[in-house]
Amino acid sequence: MSLKIHHKIVFIIAAVTFLFGIIYHFSFFYSFPYAFGLAWGISILSGYFLAYYFSGRIRQVLHMAKRMALGDFSGRIFFKGQDEIAQLAQALNEVSGKVNSRVDKADVEKSHLEVVLLSLSEGVLVIDQEERIILINDSLCKILEVHGEFVGKKSIEIIRHRDIQDLIAQVRNHPQKVQSREIALAVGQERIFNIHATSILREGSFEGVVLIFHDITDLRRLEKIRQEFVANVSHELRTPIASIKGYAETLLDGALDNKKDAREFVDIIHTDSERLARLINDLLDLSRVEFSRFQMERKPCLLKPIIEKVLVGLQPQITAKFIKVEDQMGSPH
Repeated sequence: MSLKIHHKIVFIIAAVTFLFGIIYHFSFFYSFPYAFGLAWGISILSGYFLAYYFSGRIRQVLHMAKRMALGDFSGRIFFKGQDEIAQLAQALNEVSGKVNSRVDKADVEKSHLEVVLLSLSEGVLVIDQEERIILINDSLCKILEVHGEFVGKKSIEIIRHRDIQDLIAQVRNHPQKVQSREIALAVGQERIFNIHATSILREGSFEGVVLIFHDITDLRRLEKIRQEFVANVSHELRTPIASIKGYAETLLDGALDNKKDAREFVDIIHTDSERLARLINDLLDLSRVEFSRFQMERKPCLLKPIIEKVLVGLQPQITAKFIKVEDQMGSPH
């Protein structure tokens, strides 16, 4: 029992002693019942005021405790003195202040996180354990071409895709792993997404899933263009190489003895070697274009001489396959 409780007991004993003194004193002048009744009335009146005083302070503490239980930590109680109730009120003030500070800090951090997620260029979808939407950013809404308020709705209401639902189920079954899947979504025009999904865990308990949608449509398109480009380049390189090889073999088989034909074949080999060099230079120029270090130079040119050179270079293949090719360009102007 604390020192302040001892003080209250001493005060009560003194009050009782004082009342019995009054009874004893008044009993000499008045009858004993009258003196006892007066003392009893004074004690009841004093007890009422004391009870009202202490119960009022307790009611304030209880009211503040109820407000804290409801999440309101803005209230404060200030009592004079340093008795137990005043100390209890002071302790509640300190607890309320600390909790309020932590709640404000958590709200600020949550706001910062939401701003980051909402401003990402990638699509972001956060769902709870019942697959209800907690957060969806504007980028994903634009990707899916949907509008409105979706928080609290089922994810399947806006993304009706079996592969995505399978991905969510896979994360639920294996919450410790990050799952990824490449999925094509036919929204407007078909777009390809690399979707990363990870679980939200709290103390080992599954709380939901976060899905990040990376649009890789342009990347896949560039990869396809590269593949086609490599195939086309291989074909373009094969033509002059085949021509050079063919005329060189012809020269080795005896055409060197015919100076007229030998001269023509050597000119063709030289032309095809220049063509091969130009193709290689074009590849280097394309590489510079990719890195924005190339400036295109445009100028007029005559097509007929170019076509004639191409036909001469392709003459061995044309002859070997018995193909008839006619030049209908006419005379250059």
